[in-house]
Parts: sequence; structure tokens; C-alpha cells
Amino acid sequence: MGTTGELNLFARVGRHRGRLAVRAEEGGFTYGELLAASESVAAVLLDGARDLEEMRVAFLVPPGYSYVKLQWGIWRAGGVTVPLCTSHPLAELEYVIRDAQAAVVVAAPEFAPVLRPLATALGLRFLASEELPERAAAPLPQVDRGRRAMIVYTSGTTSRPKGVVTTHGNIEAQIESLVEAWEWCEEDRILHVLPLRIAYSNLLSRWPRRVGYPSHRSDSYRGGSTAPRVGLPPTGLTQLHVALQNMNTTFRGRFPRFMAGPFAIRPAPPRTP
Repeated sequence: MGTTGELNLFARVGRHRGRLAVRAEEGGFTYGELLAASESVAAVLLDGARDLEEMRVAFLVPPGYSYVKLQWGIWRAGGVTVPLCTSHPLAELEYVIRDAQAAVVVAAPEFAPVLRPLATALGLRFLASEELPERAAAPLPQVDRGRRAMIVYTSGTTSRPKGVVTTHGNIEAQIESLVEAWEWCEEDRILHVLPLRIAYSNLLSRWPRRVGYPSHRSDSYRGGSTAPRVGLPPTGLTQLHVALQNMNTTFRGRFPRFMAGPFAIRPAPPRTP
């Protein structure tokens, strides 16, 4: 495992504790609340150990604040996240858990009846996400950028899905390039409508903390358990269009058109100094 520098995500977030970090179906949460909640998750996962040492933690939770809190908690404990798809049947879930060699399985209450028996049968530790007890602050491991951060599985359209490993350094480099390319700043808001388990979406759940601005999870646009997907009903597109139009000052005229066709969004005028 390489040592390419200390993971600076949480140090940066600590400078924005009072700012809004995530607004989702559960409500609005600041960076300070997210740090405290993820530290509690990390303490539960560690359960007295000093470091998960890249132990794989598979989890199945719906998109929202709980997802981000859990993901950060796994990282802060030194673990590797293995996000599961909410629409996959039991056989596919078992395949990913086995293939990733997960040692811990975490599930939201609605998925616990499916995953708890599976975890028991495989001899794995099981935790219900919303039943994670509050733990006092515990010493957390020092995680460097060379560590593996997550394993995201391919769609499996040509063969069985394969796990793609990404390090913290990989993620930080992608975030830095996106922040620079899109010219984001602290006043920006990011509307997030992608399924959280995909690789690009995992960046979305992490990159707002790069400069201290929040992301907004549009749960009303999920279209079931895993949407958005191609072919959404007109009402779903209308909701998305209205949300983006309201947020268009974020783009400050940097893009000639954000969407094409009847839902095109006209560029917002530049902000005044």
C-alpha cells in the first residue's frame, strides 16, 4: 500500500463545519453534523479495532444523507466501500458480496430482511444502517491517499460484473480536475440525480466538500428505487427542469445550453462582483 500523502478530505471539511453540506429527503445537514455522524459510524465499524485496513464493507441503502454518512464512516475507519444496487436480485447481491470478499454488510431497514440472512449464511458481520448506535468519539486511523477507497462493479452486459478498484488519490485527482474545469466555488449548489452507487456519482457524493459547498439530492426524481433512467415520464422531466432552472445561477453563463430540446435551460447572467 503506497503512502502518497495524507487524506485531506476531512481536514478541509473541518473548516466548513457550519455550512450546509447535504440537503436530501431527510432534511438539511451541515458539514459539522456529517463529520460527527460519520465518526460515530466509523467507531461502530471499528468496534475497538485500530484500523479496518482496507476491509471491504458492502452496503445497501437508498440515496440520501444516510448514504453519504455511511460512506464517509467506512472511509474514516480505513475501510473500502462496496456499494450495492437497490434493484439487484438476491443472486446478484450475493455475487458482489462474495466476489469483493466483503467482511461486513450494512443495509437500510427495508433491505435488512434480504441481506441479514445472507450475511448470516456467509458468516459476515451485519449492521442495520439506521440502527447504528451512537458511539463516543474514538481514535480513528490515519488514512493516506494511496489506500483503496471503493470497489464499484460494472454492469455485466458482456460477462459477469467485475469490481473496479479506486484509491482515495484517484478520487481526489478527479475531483480537483472537475472543480477546476467547472469553476465551482463556495456559493455553488449541485443538484444530484444520479444513482449513488455508480462511480461518477460516488465522486458527486464526495467532491462538494472540496471547497465547501453543498450537494442537493433530488429524491422526488428517483423514479422508483434506482432512477433516473432513460425514458422518464414528462412529470419527472418537468420537476428536474424546474429545479435546474431555479439553480441556474450556479452556472453563471459558462455553458451556452445546459440541456437541449423543450427543456433547454438558458444561461444565467454572470454574477456581479
